[in-house]
Amino acid sequence: MWRFAVLLTAAASIVACATSGAPPFIQKIEAGPRYSLTDAEMNAIKARIIPTLKDPDSARFSPPVASQQPDGSVLVCGSVNAKNSFGGYTGMKPYYAWLKNGQIEKITMSEELERLRISLHPCPS
Repeated sequence: MWRFAVLLTAAASIVACATSGAPPFIQKIEAGPRYSLTDAEMNAIKARIIPTLKDPDSARFSPPVASQQPDGSVLVCGSVNAKNSFGGYTGMKPYYAWLKNGQIEKITMSEELERLRISLHPCPS
């Protein structure tokens, strides 16, 4: 009987995780119309990302793609490549920035978000 209880608890946990979906800020993302970033907006994004890199002077940014969201915010998708401690480039790493009224609300650099992006397609191609 206790095995059945353990199995039932495990099954309920799996269902709860599977139905909870993505984090709340991910659920709001839509592939809205393209948005043209200003130089000031892009410079602000770079200024927040560059200090987090091992070799800030080596940063190489891909051209970003931005889309207007229904709430008026802007989602910016891009990637950055920089050197690691050994002096080699690590490969392009995705970043996501959310802007509201021209100000940065959040910047995330995460491979987990890259996997979510592939499944949700929040940025226009």
